[in-house]
Amino acid sequence: PSQIFNLAENSSRPIFPVLKNAAIIRELHTYGQLHPLNYGDRISIISPQHKGMGKKLIKEAEKIAKKEFGISKMAVISGIGARDYYKRKLGYRLKETYMVKQN
Repeated sequence: PSQIFNLAENSSRPIFPVLKNAAIIRELHTYGQLHPLNYGDRISIISPQHKGMGKKLIKEAEKIAKKEFGISKMAVISGIGARDYYKRKLGYRLKETYMVKQN
């Protein structure tokens, strides 16, 4: 059985090449009452949506990966509906099934 799948022997051939040398953000969620983008001044003060909180969290993860681990490549496991957000707001690009950014 150990000959079927030996990580040490296969370490030079990553299972997911797009993730080689990358830090991975598994998922990002901000929770609260749902508000549309054009809700205007009526957005609740306590709502975390549309206030840049997700962007700040991603930027902090990028900073930690670089400073503490020397990793400048980030990969995000993102739902299809959120991919445009990562592309427009954060500079990520779709590579295979991941949103990837090289800093």
